Amino acid sequence: MTHTLIDGQNIYDTFGATLSPDSFGNILKYPAREAVHQTDFAESHGIQADLRFFRLQRRRLQLTFFLAGDGEADLQARIKAFVDKLAAPDWHTFDFGMGQFFSFRYVSTSGLVMHRLLAPNRAGATLTVMMEERTFPGLIRTSYYMVVGPTPVPHTPRGVASIRGVD
Repeated sequence: MTHTLIDGQNIYDTFGATLSPDSFGNILKYPAREAVHQTDFAESHGIQADLRFFRLQRRRLQLTFFLAGDGEADLQARIKAFVDKLAAPDWHTFDFGMGQFFSFRYVSTSGLVMHRLLAPNRAGATLTVMMEERTFPGLIRTSYYMVVGPTPVPHTPRGVASIRGVD
């Protein structure tokens, strides 16, 4: 997929890099929910769970990129420039062409595999990096709850309609 953008910059045009199709599965996995705060009342024989807030755990993702260059020297320069871009101490906005923006921060490089020449004067490499996600996209905080999706769930109007005097 050649339309992957990092901070608005096309990684294929700039670094000769493409995201591995296997990495899309890691990106699209829904994160685990944080533990719900519970209060155990011994005198009432029950547990009261606080479900007012829906929170997701921050996750770390392993992303694999394929890089290609015109010879070994060009490939080495592209790898260095790409890792320097990812390792810059800030959150990066990723656009994978799915209609959502993801915010990641570089954690570490877990692997680099150099491939033999793909064609005359063409070299390639596979770079695996660990990235930390800021928040899962599509989370919207409202005054009462957090919902998943691009728009908040409409609230139930109060005082507008009643049935037999009960609102």
